[in-house]
Amino acid sequence: MSQNNKTDPADEPLSALPIGDIAGMGDDEFGFDALFSGIDALMDSIIASNPAVELSNQYGGAWGAHPVHAVNDWQNEVASNDTRLGYWDWVLHQIDSENNTEHPSSAGAVGA
Repeated sequence: MSQNNKTDPADEPLSALPIGDIAGMGDDEFGFDALFSGIDALMDSIIASNPAVELSNQYGGAWGAHPVHAVNDWQNEVASNDTRLGYWDWVLHQIDSENNTEHPSSAGAVGA
């Protein structure tokens, strides 16, 4: 009886597996590296051009809070069904309303 010295990849820890070979994308034969690089660049530009994300980054990130527009105020509006906006989009809307200017992201929106 001969022993098979091959190990089953399922028995290997994930750190030992060549990640690119999972799903057959280890080499750039099909241009996946360029595709994923392009997707990353697109997502970075979308995030960087989002004013709500800019506000979030300025005031402590996703779990931060704006000094004037409290999280509790937003929560009350959500609870009373007065908004369906996320917190940072709601803050942006509050600031736009106070400045009585229309933000490019709200152009054409009803009630903005």
